[in-house]
Amino acid sequence: MGRRNARTLSVSAAVVLLGVLIVWQLGEPARACPDTKPELKGHARARPDPMWQVVEEVAAHSDPSSAIARDARSGPDAAIRIAAEHIGLTDLDGIEICVRRVIPEGDTTPFLSHLINGRECYAVRFSGLEIKLPLGEEDDEIISAVHGLNALIDAESGKLFRVWSTEWLDPQSMKRSVSESEANINRENGARWMGFPEAPPSVGLLEALYDRSLRLSSLMEQLDAYYVVHESRAAPQLETDSQELGEASAEERAPIVVTRATWQMVVRQQIPFLPHGGPEQVEPYPVYGLRLTVDAETGEFLGGVNFY
Repeated sequence: MGRRNARTLSVSAAVVLLGVLIVWQLGEPARACPDTKPELKGHARARPDPMWQVVEEVAAHSDPSSAIARDARSGPDAAIRIAAEHIGLTDLDGIEICVRRVIPEGDTTPFLSHLINGRECYAVRFSGLEIKLPLGEEDDEIISAVHGLNALIDAESGKLFRVWSTEWLDPQSMKRSVSESEANINRENGARWMGFPEAPPSVGLLEALYDRSLRLSSLMEQLDAYYVVHESRAAPQLETDSQELGEASAEERAPIVVTRATWQMVVRQQIPFLPHGGPEQVEPYPVYGLRLTVDAETGEFLGGVNFY
């Protein structure tokens, strides 16, 4: 009996030792995504998670660069690679990355929420970012108040659905209806978002934001970005001579439909109100929002409109 117990203990010890060796070989075990607690500056707060069903807490990667190097075509490593490529993150040293497998239930992406809700996705979070943006007309740069970005990747197609900051400035932006956002976009040359591009962008999100950022985007405290197929209408190029205009056919007079892959970037900042000759207004300061449109293939700035 004593020999049998000793043998059992020896086998158990060997199993435990084998488990330790496996963990040591694989590296740090996967951890659940921590609660969003970014290093907040200015007026921003930690943004709550969107409305989604968490299917699985996949992993918190201690060595994110290895996920990119493996060039995975599916699963959480592929989601990390796709998110990093679209955003334009080339150096992941010192960046904490965690991944969740989720099913969105209350997405409010204008025109396209029906393509997102109910689909299995990977939510990738990059924490500890230092996003550099230009300041003024000189070569000066500023480190953005946004230090964390989330990306939602479709698990089946690998398409990027949206990017949003872990910082949250404007509670009302979470309450606006889809129809309100669509009406704001549609007022600009009858614009619509038609879908998600098949190919990755030639110009990443951070490059688009840097090259064409205004002062507002340089000082942004909240970011929501979408890589979408953007459709708008432009007036036809006709001669100004009244006779030429009168002779133009209905087809020639019809607006020109322009469709292209774009970055739609909504940046928000809380701006102090300084009355003339009076003291600074007591908080809360009003939140100012701007939607910037950039051609994702050429980097051309296509316009910016107020987005409340």
